[in-house]
Amino acid sequence: MTMTANKNSSITHGAGGTKAPRGTLSRKSFEFEDASSLQSLYPSSPTENGTENQPKFGSKSTLEENAYEDIVGDLPKENPYEDVDLKSRRAGRKSQQLSENSLDSLHRMWSPQDRKYNSPPTQVLELRRPMDSRLEHVDFECLFTCLSVRQLIRIFASLLLERRVIFVADKLSTLSSCSHAVVALLYPFSWQHTFIPVLPASMIDIVCCPTPFLVGLLSSSLPKLKELPVEEALMVNLGSDRFIRQMDDEDTLLPRKLQAALEQALERKNELISQDSDSDSDDECNTLNGLVSEVFIRFFVETVGHYSLFLTQSEKGERAFQREAFRKSVASKSIRRFLEVFMESQMFAGFIQDRELRKCRAKGLFEQRVEQYLEELPDTEQSGMNKFLRGLGNKMKFLHKKN
Repeated sequence: MTMTANKNSSITHGAGGTKAPRGTLSRKSFEFEDASSLQSLYPSSPTENGTENQPKFGSKSTLEENAYEDIVGDLPKENPYEDVDLKSRRAGRKSQQLSENSLDSLHRMWSPQDRKYNSPPTQVLELRRPMDSRLEHVDFECLFTCLSVRQLIRIFASLLLERRVIFVADKLSTLSSCSHAVVALLYPFSWQHTFIPVLPASMIDIVCCPTPFLVGLLSSSLPKLKELPVEEALMVNLGSDRFIRQMDDEDTLLPRKLQAALEQALERKNELISQDSDSDSDDECNTLNGLVSEVFIRFFVETVGHYSLFLTQSEKGERAFQREAFRKSVASKSIRRFLEVFMESQMFAGFIQDRELRKCRAKGLFEQRVEQYLEELPDTEQSGMNKFLRGLGNKMKFLHKKN
């Protein structure tokens, strides 16, 4: 009964005390909000006995009114994530401060002044690159494994005069190693033309081009290679140490005496290396790579080592090479004939152009050997062409005695 009275009182409006329709008992509405808003707009007036008229709401209506007031009156903030944002900004500024402080401390730690007095007690390793890169990624052993000394010199002569050379082998590693090694023999000159150590079978038609090249092909491409209209080229089978095709003049391309000296030095390479190991010479000369490189460098020293004597400089500081005077200064007829052809190559032109454009003197093993060579020449002789073995240094002096 108490609940009924409360329900009846909660739906009573106005002075008449009339009851609301029955269907409104189970329906929740916002009438309480309206009443509350009306009360705020029209405040209660005093009654005759001096007391204010109070709205007669039951306990349940009051609770519901308060509940709606909490919902309606507690307006949402404009930025509900404001607190989070402030915290993130504060954290960002803090991390930025830490980063700046860390960078400052790191800079102070590695500043030259602090590093001078506070260097860590560690071992210092000094790495120094060679003066020239002639022996980088090069293994001459593969050449002597696949080729005889005479065949190797024939290939060297063909490349020196910029002919077309094709290597054929069963393995990719053999093609790559031999191709890079034979190009390294040209130091201090550089191959200026097409160089493809491993030519894909799909690109085999490249061997038909008329320009100089050095390419490598797998043996599986050999049948197709023989069918192609290849112009004059030297084809070398690295697996059998024989020429598949040749020009038949490979033995006459180099000066005769210098070619003989090359063969003699390379044939006795093992003996020279063992003798070098007992001397105080450089460690590089005690290896096969070092010795082979020295042998071919000596060949170029004997043929073009006097080039610097014919580099003239104008008043403007421009250098110019006296080609004809350079060639005629050679006493040997066979070397002069060789130079007539070699001086027309792109390798020689690039070599001289590099020296003409240099503001300072070139540095490298070849220039060191040239300087030693020029100091040994008598004033009346500008090329000691028949002193090849003597010029190889003390490590080959026993060869000179037998010459």
